Amino acid sequence: MDLKTALLLLKRYASNTLLVLLIFGGGMAYFAKELLVQKEKLAADQMQLASERVTYEKYRADISIALKERLYEIEKREFIVQQLDSQSKEQSANLQKRSATYEADFNHLRQAQEAVSTSQRMKTAEEQLQKLMHEFSDLGMSLNASIPCDDAEAQRKFTTAKSKFYEALAVAEANGLTKRYDQFFFHNGQMVQHACYK
Repeated sequence: MDLKTALLLLKRYASNTLLVLLIFGGGMAYFAKELLVQKEKLAADQMQLASERVTYEKYRADISIALKERLYEIEKREFIVQQLDSQSKEQSANLQKRSATYEADFNHLRQAQEAVSTSQRMKTAEEQLQKLMHEFSDLGMSLNASIPCDDAEAQRKFTTAKSKFYEALAVAEANGLTKRYDQFFFHNGQMVQHACYK
């Protein structure tokens, strides 16, 4: 092929080739642009998905922490309930034991009282009551008087007098002597509860 033929062929087919190249080039440019747009959209979707995944993982971690805290609270409450239940059972056993002891003591006392004749019991009770009333009076304390907090002797006397008074009252009630000595109990009984003063 010589140069002249080559130029002639180039002239004849150059415009068609150039047109075909421009059409394919424009189409390729359009497709390249669309690919870039799709790539950017895909990248944005991937970013959004990653952000949502991070948010979800954070939410899941927060729920997991809240659940663990709730489980800890439940376990702590169950432990407290078990402790209270154990204490309750122990207290119930102690109360039953004390109740049985009191009942046995009461039965023993009742048997002892039945053994002693009524007149002897009344005489003994009255002698005991007279002795307790005398001891109470000898202390010279009124159960309604206020006593100084720093006076140990006065507090001791007050406590002893109170003990004697209530012991006498118990003896009187147990033996039906309350009416006979009601003046003593009325005048010497503690009308108000009060603490010591400074």
